[in-house]
Amino acid sequence: MELALFDIRDTLVKDPVDAASYIEETLRNVFGLDVNLDMQKYYGKGTMEIIWDVLSKNNISKEELKSKPDLLADDLYYSYYNFAWRGSHKAVDGAHELLRKLSEKGILLGLASTETEKISRFKLEQTGISTYFKVAAYGDEAETIKEIAKLALERARKQQSIEKVFFIANSVLQVKASLELGIIPIGIASKVNETELKNAGAKEVVKSLSESSKIMNLITKG
Repeated sequence: MELALFDIRDTLVKDPVDAASYIEETLRNVFGLDVNLDMQKYYGKGTMEIIWDVLSKNNISKEELKSKPDLLADDLYYSYYNFAWRGSHKAVDGAHELLRKLSEKGILLGLASTETEKISRFKLEQTGISTYFKVAAYGDEAETIKEIAKLALERARKQQSIEKVFFIANSVLQVKASLELGIIPIGIASKVNETELKNAGAKEVVKSLSESSKIMNLITKG
């Protein structure tokens, strides 16, 4: 069986919330830090990886970060929710069609979400695509995108015999992490240009999920 992994932000969902806004609010609420995040610098990184980078630069230990997992996850969700509004999230063009086609072909669909589980679930429920995904790993379970994807793959292999794995990747970091894990990256040039994704090692690059036939062909024919 083939497994196709997706992140959520910018890959599956058009997000009305700037990630910097709610992460900055959580850093103020939980750690008393007032920072201005340059999210271009962090593009493709997991929420916890971003937070840990900020904390380490402010002499806050990883032990303190790990001592507040529930508080941190809850505050991230409520901070995010404060900036969002119901009904404002939309699936990216082509997402519904591609996910439906992949499901009908018997492709196992999984999430390697760089955001927390609560925020990820909220986004998927708002856009009506949550039922497609049978396996998932989230940004509050592992720090880097490589670790998140690895965890999702381990969970998938407990369910099914997986022959090939694909990551629908929208960042150079996701492409490189895929290659390190033996996963085939298919680039989506929604935020990063096609040349960068190809140079990073993407097997093929498409402009959006609307190119569902091309993506289907890559996955089903390997």
